[in-house]
Amino acid sequence: MPLIIAAFYLLSIAVLGFIGSFFFPDYNVEAKEQFFTVYDDAAYWNNISEISNLAPVSEQEIEESEYMIKRNSDIQILYNYLHRQNPAVFNMQVVEIIIDASYKEGVDFRIVAAIMGKESGYCIAPYKAYNCYGYLNKVQYSSFEEAFYELTPKVARYVSIYSWDTFALGRAYGAVAWEDWGAWVYAVANKIN
Repeated sequence: MPLIIAAFYLLSIAVLGFIGSFFFPDYNVEAKEQFFTVYDDAAYWNNISEISNLAPVSEQEIEESEYMIKRNSDIQILYNYLHRQNPAVFNMQVVEIIIDASYKEGVDFRIVAAIMGKESGYCIAPYKAYNCYGYLNKVQYSSFEEAFYELTPKVARYVSIYSWDTFALGRAYGAVAWEDWGAWVYAVANKIN
């Protein structure tokens, strides 16, 4: 009888090991040993000492890095949104113009983009040629890039005065039905993410 119990015990260990290999196929005793011995390697410790000798990063460098990360993220968000609306017009250069002008005026780029959507259907029906903002300045532009470069800062200045009060913004911008204009711009700006 004890011989049967011992045989059953050994068989159950073998079966559990076999089944365990399906659940933990990467478990490797040699790899585990290599993982724990890597810290004894002198090259590892030399690398740590080199890292500790790096120059400290200034607050200005951190702020510039954070600014670039946010700018790049906003460029990608706006590019993805505008490119879906009108891929023939919205390239990275145009999107960077919109983002940079919005940042310079300290406004949310989404409001600037929403104004363009309301005024021209994202450049599908621009006022005069290339004027996607419906900005009434009687100037004829030669390209979308030129129009964006000239008009986006002006539109962003309007936005800087009224910010998210899109009803007052619509009235100041000269929208005919400024209540509907303001509601539309507000709703669309909140959808750009």
